[in-house]
Amino acid sequence: MGRPYSIQDIKDFFHKGDTRSVQLKKSIVSCLFIKVISVIISLLMVPMCIHYINAEQYGIWLTLSTMVFWLGFFDIGLSNGLRNKFAEAKAKGDSILAREYVSTTFFMLTLIFVVIWLFFVIGNNFINWNKFFHLGYDSVGELNNLFVIIISYFCLQNVIKILSTIFISDQHPAWASFFDMLGQFLALLIIWVMMQLIPGSLMKLGIVLCFAPLLVWVIANIIFFRGRYKMYSPSIKYVKFIRIKDILNLGLQFFIIQISCIIQFQTANFIIAYYFSVLDVTIYNIVYKYFNVLAMTFTIFLAPFWSAVTDAWTRKEFEWIRNATRKYLLIAMAFTFLGVVLMFVAPCLLKLWVGEVASGIDLRLIVICFIYVAITLYTTLYVNILNGMGILRVQYILALISPFVYLGASYFLINYWNLGTYSIYIALILSNINGYVAPFQYYRLMREKRNYAHLKTMTDINF
Repeated sequence: MGRPYSIQDIKDFFHKGDTRSVQLKKSIVSCLFIKVISVIISLLMVPMCIHYINAEQYGIWLTLSTMVFWLGFFDIGLSNGLRNKFAEAKAKGDSILAREYVSTTFFMLTLIFVVIWLFFVIGNNFINWNKFFHLGYDSVGELNNLFVIIISYFCLQNVIKILSTIFISDQHPAWASFFDMLGQFLALLIIWVMMQLIPGSLMKLGIVLCFAPLLVWVIANIIFFRGRYKMYSPSIKYVKFIRIKDILNLGLQFFIIQISCIIQFQTANFIIAYYFSVLDVTIYNIVYKYFNVLAMTFTIFLAPFWSAVTDAWTRKEFEWIRNATRKYLLIAMAFTFLGVVLMFVAPCLLKLWVGEVASGIDLRLIVICFIYVAITLYTTLYVNILNGMGILRVQYILALISPFVYLGASYFLINYWNLGTYSIYIALILSNINGYVAPFQYYRLMREKRNYAHLKTMTDINF
């Protein structure tokens, strides 16, 4: 038998390797710890919200907030463009260029989301949410006011969370996860207090869920842009419109890909509410959140990898990318095995989690949700690598096709095959074209780089 691991062995593990690998390992462990807390908070939040209001009203909240969440992708790809460009500028040691990218992006995001806010606040006056949700009681005024609260929150969030993009780009995603977790915890704490003192109200719940996280990010912006990231803080002096082209060269491609993601991954609540009921929205989201623990945790491991790949790609350290990818594949396999276990114990755990609501969950929904999440573990890995490299052309083309596959499959599966809410997952699996192409694209690129390096070496020797 080998000797047991000691504290020194653990310390050696975290300090072994190059600077990028060491930072990657530290970020993963930090994010994992924080995300475990976030997952626990998220799991506690669902039954608490249902208890504070009811399952139907919670379904309304999920649908409205999801629809507004789509607006986050209407930054025309600026955040993802900044993520890559900021990492490249830092890799080159150009802090002035990095600040210009941050300031220009901040200015453009503010302009975009002020326009979006005005458009939807005015348009909200002409929407009958009561009719949309097929409610038998008059709640038009409350739902219209709730929509204004949600739209205000998301527009403000998409501007001030430029700090989150900087954290991730700087290979410190744990900080972004920490402030997200802190916002969740504050909301959970306030809801618990309200359950003891204040009668249930969808409006009050919406206010807490929106503005508790917002408050945390406002404070984080003040602290970091006056401290550690003062040299990158947004300033009108550093807004350079010439940098917009640099950001948007990648950003617009990310934008098209994001629009595709909106249609494929964020319309489920809308489709279910329209074809079925808001109660089915709640059931669908319970199953999704149950298995999404796997995807969320795997994303923790991936969070620092994107920017690490950007750094390695910029420095032409391709072997580092190959080695890291192999390790990530092993992690994905471990998560798949854990998913199989979760699938078999799902009926028991779901009942413990949400109580009697779990009795309305179809076993087929559980199985197909697991299959979908298991597939996304692998496809997300390769897509993130290509994103870090800035290789987006194929994704861009496929993003123009996959939404039509998803919507068409959803329509036929619901209306002609009568497969119910789990038809959404089947449509998502069928339409994930980009995810299936990404691995082939990655291995082709790595093979080309290896062949190029070999030929260069032979040329140098001959010379």
